[in-house]
Amino acid sequence: MGLKNKLIIQNVILIAITVCATLLSILIYSYFYERFTQKPAPGIYNTGLIVITDGDRVIHASSQLSEAQIGSLMIDIKTNASKVMLNDQPYLVTSESFQIGNDTPYTAYSLTPSINITSYYKNMAAFLICVFLIAFILTAQSIARYNHKHIIKP
Repeated sequence: MGLKNKLIIQNVILIAITVCATLLSILIYSYFYERFTQKPAPGIYNTGLIVITDGDRVIHASSQLSEAQIGSLMIDIKTNASKVMLNDQPYLVTSESFQIGNDTPYTAYSLTPSINITSYYKNMAAFLICVFLIAFILTAQSIARYNHKHIIKP
């Protein structure tokens, strides 16, 4: 095998090892990020929070909400906020109007936890760049050392 072919194969190996190491590190990063990030209490993701109003009067609210939280929530809803904070956790608010029998208009507000995914991608991009550079440098040094021992000074 000629020198040209050896160098081409080494460059392909360099890129393949770097990409594989980077992909593996992204999988590991994603696993540990999910395991160690703070999430709200377990039941909240499954059920969400619901508040039903009859005009300005609250007729039903999820049991996880205190009176103070309901009052704060209603103030936020009156300002047409689409995102509210409860217990230092952001929630997205969606509303649905409906009527029952006596033609009284009711509004149901559904609160679902909002997850800040932007920080995940920013951190992952920085991690990805660092791992790629480190893997590339280490692999290139390894190939250079091999070339020095076997091609330059055999």
